[in-house]
Amino acid sequence: LSLFSVFSVDGSLTDICNVWRDILPKVRDVMSAKLSDPKLIMGQGRPPRRRRNQDDDNGEGDQPDEEEEDTMIDLRILVHQSIAGCIIGRGGDRIRELRQKHKMRVIKVYQMHAPFSTDRVVQLIAEPENAVQCLEAIVEVAENTAIRGNT
Repeated sequence: LSLFSVFSVDGSLTDICNVWRDILPKVRDVMSAKLSDPKLIMGQGRPPRRRRNQDDDNGEGDQPDEEEEDTMIDLRILVHQSIAGCIIGRGGDRIRELRQKHKMRVIKVYQMHAPFSTDRVVQLIAEPENAVQCLEAIVEVAENTAIRGNT
């Protein structure tokens, strides 16, 4: 069982982000990152999560615990295939920067196109406000990038 809600919001970038801020608390249950785990969806349970090592000062290996994951949302947007590379950046630099700056658990640009489309899915998993801020940064990149090829 899955639920897909697709909608379009027109307006200024600030207004669009404010709409998301208003919507997210109301739809948190269906956009929970916990529900997007493929193993959970397939009924295979969850692998045990590693806890953050207190001695690890560089932050590597940090994994959210169950409580933190409950508050994260899974937001997916469509971007034209020619813009996807600009979101990723040369050698993945931009996507790494977005992940660190906005404290994202996941930013993934899917390689496959959406069905019957020239768009690709960008998945954002984070705390709601961080996801909206990252969405805003991605939209700014998209607005400043000319679409090439078929639309």
